[in-house]
Amino acid sequence: MRNPKSQIPNSKGAVLLPTILIFGFIIIAIALLALFITSVLNRSNYQIRLSAAALAAAQTGIKDAQLRIIRSNDWPSTNCDTNQSAGAGNNTYELPLAANKAYVCIKKDVLIDRVEYTVKSLGEVRGVKRQLRTVLVADPISHQVQAQLTHEVEF
Repeated sequence: MRNPKSQIPNSKGAVLLPTILIFGFIIIAIALLALFITSVLNRSNYQIRLSAAALAAAQTGIKDAQLRIIRSNDWPSTNCDTNQSAGAGNNTYELPLAANKAYVCIKKDVLIDRVEYTVKSLGEVRGVKRQLRTVLVADPISHQVQAQLTHEVEF
């Protein structure tokens, strides 16, 4: 007959190995989950930063259009389409901004007492796009140009 006490140390070792493996897998799973959550949060923060940079590019396009309107009032009355390539119409141009771009379109509407310019500016940064539409009012006598209305256009 076998001694039951001699089998106890062997059975303890047999239980210890699966326990260590289970705890090891649990720790690895928690580490991978933490890595995945960190990655998702970093990607969303990156998208937020790109979106903010695209909005800043669009705002820069609006400011550039305002300066171009002050310097020259030779803008056509054709409709704006910022999805066209720059130079497709003589009222659309591309404004390069380091790694960013702004596509700007200016439409002129002559009214009785003032001249209104509708400016659409599409800011693009690494595939993220934001578009602003602004109505600039120019006084034909004093040549002052002021922004009357600015809002973001949804795609």
